[in-house]
Amino acid sequence: MNEKEIINQKEIWGKTRAKGKLRFILINGILIWGLFTAIGSYILEYSYTYFYNYTDFQNLSSNFIFHLSLRLVIFSLAGCLIYWLLWIRRERWFSQNSPFEAK
Repeated sequence: MNEKEIINQKEIWGKTRAKGKLRFILINGILIWGLFTAIGSYILEYSYTYFYNYTDFQNLSSNFIFHLSLRLVIFSLAGCLIYWLLWIRRERWFSQNSPFEAK
């Protein structure tokens, strides 16, 4: 990365950091990553089941709420963990490359 990209990344992370860790994890990890991954995996699994096993939609939709809610819980927890670790990693990078440190 050149100096201009580093400064740009610092500014972006500074704005994100100002909003707080909890908001970062809730919005990015749970809502965005968890929700879209759960819905995407549900669609992929059931489209595969329908097209390759020729199962009718009535059998697929019998446990719709249970399967989707289970995926939402699992992928939201995974997203929470991933974005918590990402926060820690970015904080370390930000503190190592802080422009306010005396060198």
